[in-house]
Amino acid sequence: MPIVKATLAHGRAAPTTTRVEIVPSNGQRTSVTLTNLGAVTVYLGGPNVSTANAGATIEAGQEWRDEDSGAAWYGITASGTGDVGWFESSGGT
Repeated sequence: MPIVKATLAHGRAAPTTTRVEIVPSNGQRTSVTLTNLGAVTVYLGGPNVSTANAGATIEAGQEWRDEDSGAAWYGITASGTGDVGWFESSGGT
């Protein structure tokens, strides 16, 4: 059985009513999980995400997983400051 080498990365972001990049792009990404560690809903999407056009939302205490994209993910809140942790795996082919 071949040895598979994957790269793991993690981080944390604090989106507010001004969108921020939560996870940078990574063309080698195989999956990323975002966890809402805060108390406010976080709206996720691309660089133009807003509360009105979010691709996904994560409520307090929930997780969201992307297994299809190496794109950067951005977040914004309707009010207050969010707290989002993320963990990604890349490579491993």
